[in-house]
Amino acid sequence: MCRHMLRGFAAVFLLAGACSKGSSTISPTTGSPATITTPASSPSPSPLPATRLASGEALPAECSPGSPQPTDTVAFAALGRAWTLSQSGEGLTCLFDVGDPGPFVWGPLGDRVQVASLQVDGLPGAQSRPASTLVPGPSSWGHPTGKSIVFVSPDGLQLEKVHMGNTDLDDVTPLTNILPDANYLSVAYHPSGLAFAFALESEGEQSIWISSNIGQNPQRLVFSEEGTTFGALAFSLDGKSLYYAAQHSDDHPELHLIKLTDTSKAPVVWHGTVGQGILDIWPGSDAKSFAFTQGKSCEEAVGMYSTSDEASPALPDETRPTRILGWLDETSILVAAGACGGPVDLSSVNISNGEVVPLVIGVDAGAVRTPAPVPAPPLPEGIGGSGFA
Repeated sequence: MCRHMLRGFAAVFLLAGACSKGSSTISPTTGSPATITTPASSPSPSPLPATRLASGEALPAECSPGSPQPTDTVAFAALGRAWTLSQSGEGLTCLFDVGDPGPFVWGPLGDRVQVASLQVDGLPGAQSRPASTLVPGPSSWGHPTGKSIVFVSPDGLQLEKVHMGNTDLDDVTPLTNILPDANYLSVAYHPSGLAFAFALESEGEQSIWISSNIGQNPQRLVFSEEGTTFGALAFSLDGKSLYYAAQHSDDHPELHLIKLTDTSKAPVVWHGTVGQGILDIWPGSDAKSFAFTQGKSCEEAVGMYSTSDEASPALPDETRPTRILGWLDETSILVAAGACGGPVDLSSVNISNGEVVPLVIGVDAGAVRTPAPVPAPPLPEGIGGSGFA
């Protein structure tokens, strides 16, 4: 704002030019009309692409399929293709075309990924599988080589398997004769490949079981009391224990850890408050290191991690929903941030110091491509008996 008051029409005219914001400059000259000059306008910066690396660089328009390095453990789907990066944000590689990414979960070798409709796409030399007409429920990769996927049938009444290289379905429902009315809720393969755990509901009560990988010799591990329900399941990396989410009757969640060889106790490793929930579980390299997504729905999801008795948000300053996507190594997790059903941003978070490394912006789905430990851990003695294949 000009702070001087001048008298007379001519003075007002000159003042108007001097006080205008970024328009014309009036330069009076002796004995000649005023000369009006217009400063050159600054070029508008180019808008950043909606899908881009954290550096601002756009993804390549053309894809020359390549093979990622073993250290390229960050995977994502964007622009109709699958891509990989290292957890430092380098080494971008275009892998192959992807339509609907669906669950976008990589197998234990890190060489093939499950997308929508039980389709499996892979790197060169990896086994794949065409899409089916099924819309499966929760699923889990077979270990240690990823030759099969076990999943809850669309109606929840069966556990079924598909295998790489063909379209056959195997019914591996464990409790057909014992609990014929069971509704299966979730399933998780044991790291040995010899068994899977599953949660079910029968006659209004829920329980968690383990059976052989062909559904034989089921053994109950946990049963519900006073309205407790069960959610996500995940085996520890050493195969000795099972993490499971329990939602208690007062609507508070707990994350439990039960040893397969001693099911008489299941200590609580995280305790939430009323109204919270647990959407997924990602065991770390030891019993005290684990990550999970807190919340009852995608809209309220918060990615969490724990290295002691307390859990912390992976992205504490983020206001959008956040979700854990898995472990990149022993100290780093991959975290997605973004609205449900829309593009998400991926970051690597170091749980030892909280350092956040932004990786890629505006992708359709993300996942870790970290191979499972080799050799695969054995199934603990006393679990399952015969009937494993």
